[in-house]
Amino acid sequence: MSLRIAVATVAFVALGSGANAAWGPNDDSHCLESCQKNPGVSSSLKSKCPAYCACVSGEVGKLFSAAEQDQIVKDIAAKTDSLNLKRFKVIFPGCARRTMQ
Repeated sequence: MSLRIAVATVAFVALGSGANAAWGPNDDSHCLESCQKNPGVSSSLKSKCPAYCACVSGEVGKLFSAAEQDQIVKDIAAKTDSLNLKRFKVIFPGCARRTMQ
């Protein structure tokens, strides 16, 4: 995964949605760990966390430049619901539907 693929750990816990990993566009080091520790991910689905994280990483890399990813991190910190942040949030349930079934 790209180094520009995770956000703040707390950010996606706040975004909610069962399989969401608690991370975003600038530091992907927490995706797998967050997914596997997420109480919304059942034990039977924990083995699918690597596929989920790869999906999210790939989608973020396709949709957002490094500068846009940096801005998303700032938007999350500032609690600004920007257009790119809205687009970013859609990635998580889409990847969950594709990988967590």
